[in-house]
Amino acid sequence: MTRRAVFLRTILLGLIGIVAVVLLIDPPRGIPRALLAVNPVVLLLLLGGVGALTAQKAGLRSMLILKDPIDRTALVRTAILAVVLGLAFALSDHLLSPMWRADDLADPKTLLEAASLSTLGLGLTYGAITEEILMRWGLMSGLMLWMMTYASRTSAAIIALSFAALIFAAGHLPALIAGEVALSPALLVRIFAINASLGAWFGWLYFRNNLETTMIAHAGFHVGAFGMAVLWL
Repeated sequence: MTRRAVFLRTILLGLIGIVAVVLLIDPPRGIPRALLAVNPVVLLLLLGGVGALTAQKAGLRSMLILKDPIDRTALVRTAILAVVLGLAFALSDHLLSPMWRADDLADPKTLLEAASLSTLGLGLTYGAITEEILMRWGLMSGLMLWMMTYASRTSAAIIALSFAALIFAAGHLPALIAGEVALSPALLVRIFAINASLGAWFGWLYFRNNLETTMIAHAGFHVGAFGMAVLWL
């Protein structure tokens, strides 16, 4: 498959989540809805291009983009584990919220409180598809290939997935800042503990299996978190 074909398949796949962002997120008053797509599209073009150039060279796999074979059993196991983790994370995050959220603050919401059909839709599309293309397919692949010049493939993967996980966690901060939420040390620990640990797991799945396994894991986590919200009610 040519690099152009790989790039086009990457972009088309990533656009699924961006369309969901435009449809499901209400923009601030006076801001055209289409502008919500600008930053994600730029990131998709940049990091999607990086992944198209580096993923195969780093020995990383994808069924949807590269037409690599896929282990369906691994997908099922991953989906089940991800749903369980989503249930557990949502419940523990809610129960531990007094540790990171002041009593007089309504925001930020816990994973359980934030669960809704729209956030589930975004999680299954932008989160599970587009974010995984950006963070794993693009950022992790590019960094891993670069680090393979200096370290073994496994060591390079660990460094790359760790860095991508931290960037993935930091990527959740701008929305809080825009909402004028005070980023206390406890809240920062909570954000990075949840998202960096998940990002590291997604990265390991990408390294050991393929991109689709990370997408299934990401989607399953959101399904589990939503399921806990339904059970809690």
